[in-house]
Amino acid sequence: MNEPVQEEKIIGIPKAKYLKITYILLLISAVFGVLTGLFGLIGVAVPLSTLASFLGLGGVVLALLGLFVFNDQFQPQEATHFKYMGFLFLGFLVLGMIVGSGSGALFALVSLALSLAALASMYAGYRIYERGEEATKDNVIKEIEGFKSGLGKS
Repeated sequence: MNEPVQEEKIIGIPKAKYLKITYILLLISAVFGVLTGLFGLIGVAVPLSTLASFLGLGGVVLALLGLFVFNDQFQPQEATHFKYMGFLFLGFLVLGMIVGSGSGALFALVSLALSLAALASMYAGYRIYERGEEATKDNVIKEIEGFKSGLGKS
């Protein structure tokens, strides 16, 4: 008899989808950050933005678990993505603290700019992952330059 092949799982997530799910959680959170910034400019609160923040936190936790706890179960190429996510999280956390909480149009514009940068950076990492490449500085810069050239052609 043929026994079904058991797919390897990490905390209940299929190993083959772990990195993709982590990116998707962080991308959802980043999109809501942009929406919150846009609607904040006109003084409208975005419902479910707290839920999106928790999804982002879940993505960061998965990335940190992948990097530090389950690192022996991932290829070195995948580990570069976990490091990249951690770097982005820390970088934007520090920038957010420097900007601080405030009010007014200038604060809303700065927050929106940070949210857009976070979304672009996370999406660049996701696209690099989809191509099966490492998340290196050069690959990220090349991907973001591709975004800028794509915007110029529109």
